[in-house]
Amino acid sequence: MMYKLGPFYLTTVTLRNPMFAYKSNKNKHATTLAAVMTSVSKEKRDYEYLAQSLKSEGIALLVYRTDGECALESGCECVYPIVNTTERKIHLRCFDHAKGGILNKLKALNISETTK
Repeated sequence: MMYKLGPFYLTTVTLRNPMFAYKSNKNKHATTLAAVMTSVSKEKRDYEYLAQSLKSEGIALLVYRTDGECALESGCECVYPIVNTTERKIHLRCFDHAKGGILNKLKALNISETTK
């Protein structure tokens, strides 16, 4: 998640931690804050630094989800490439943001969202 806090951007890395399960549902795990980064530029190099820091701490494989922020995606994919690799790294994109991007492109191309 990325938040704009005045002149700063706060990026958080969270995970479902299998050490903690909800009392009402033992198969559902609590979300745990794993890393926090602040930046002022919101550029690719900021997120590449974050990804490199995660990798230097021993995180070799990563499944991550973004909201379509190009700098965040590019920075992570420099360190955790999702193509042409023998290791499995998966990049998921927020469905709502992907849908919005598709609808915006269709609108720009003057194509209706519904088929007739």
